[in-house]
Formats: sequence, C-alpha cells, structure tokens
Amino acid sequence: MWGFLSAIFCGKQREENRKLALENDYFQACLRECRQKKQEYNQEFLDCVQAKIQQNLEHQDELTRLNEEVHRLRNIEIILEAALKKAVVVPDISEYIDKDNLQTFTPYNEPEYIDYELHYADLAYHVFPYDTWIQILSLIHVQVKKLFPIWTPNIGDCDNYAFTTADIMSLACKKLGLRYQAAIPILWSWTGGHAYNGFVTESDTYVYEPQNNTVIGKLGETTDSYDSELVLFPQ
Repeated sequence: MWGFLSAIFCGKQREENRKLALENDYFQACLRECRQKKQEYNQEFLDCVQAKIQQNLEHQDELTRLNEEVHRLRNIEIILEAALKKAVVVPDISEYIDKDNLQTFTPYNEPEYIDYELHYADLAYHVFPYDTWIQILSLIHVQVKKLFPIWTPNIGDCDNYAFTTADIMSLACKKLGLRYQAAIPILWSWTGGHAYNGFVTESDTYVYEPQNNTVIGKLGETTDSYDSELVLFPQ
C-alpha cells in the first residue's frame, strides 16, 4: 500500500517538475526574446543617433560653406559699391520729365540772344520749367564732381566743368529717348575770363555755375565773371 501511494506521489511530483521545467523554459525563451529585441532596439537606436550625428555634421559643413560664400559675395558687393560710387553714371531723369508735354525752342529766333555772340549746333532744343532744371542739374553735378573733384588748371578748369555738364545732360536726354537734347548752353565771359553754363526755361535763360551747382541769376543781369558775351548751344 505504501509503495502504491509512494508511486502516485512520485508521479505527481514528476508532473509538477515537468510543468515547472516547461514554464521555466518558456520564461527563459521570453527573456531571451526580450533581450534580443532590446539589443536590436538599442542597435537601431544607436544607428539612428549615428545617422543624425552624420547628418548634422554634413549640415554643419554645408552651413560653413554657405557662410563662406555669403562672406565672399559680401566682399564683392562692397568692392562693387565702392566702384559704383566712383563711376560716372548717366542720370535717370525720367521722373522729372513729362515726355508728352515737352516744349522746344530754336535759339536763332530768340531776341534774348541778339546782343550775344550766338552759336548753335542743332536747330531745336528742349526747355524745362525752372524747378525741373534744378532737380536735374543736382543729379548731373554729382557725376561732374566725380570727374572733376577739384579745380585743376587747363584740364579741370571752368570750361571743362561747363562742357562736361552739357555733355552729361545730353546723354541723359538720349537715355530717356527724347527727340532733342536739353537747352543747356555754354556761356563765356571774355572780360571775366570764365566759362560756365546756362539753362533755358519757357521764358528765360539762367546763368548756372557748374563748379558748385549754383544759379547765379538771369542772363543779362549777372556781372563780373558772369558778364556773358558768348552763348554756345552744343551739338
């Protein structure tokens, strides 16, 4: 009887041990799987971090290159701006001129010049209102001073200022596409030994000093160095 009971007990014990062994194997398998997945996850995470680091390094290199390029272009811009400030530029006078309402005049018909030695290269010239002349001549004077910053005997004196002012005015008219150039004669005072400009409005001719961008007065009313005797409308 004891042997029978012992056999039954041992059988149950073996069954319990077998179940425990199976459970242990299952838990061990689960643990191995978790460890494997953790290792795979860690590796994936590390790979991702390394890829981000590499990407950031590449972006940093690109950013450095772009900064160097911006610096290079900025230096070029500074050089070009400095060169442009020194360069003589034909002014854009379009905002001051109403091309549809321009007036012209012919010097040879003007009684105003009867007491002067008159020379003209063209038969007609455009005239502008006084205020328009003042605005345009201020622009032209900036360019003239680039060429002649100071008065220089023979090659940068009064007649050079006068002719250059008239030339730049002519180029500005050409740039705008006007039919004629503006009425900006060179005036001479033989007694005063001086050359300068005039500009013609709808009703008067004014004496203009191109060396300092100053209106001296009306033709016929100025004296001394501006006692005009010759009126030359350039070509």
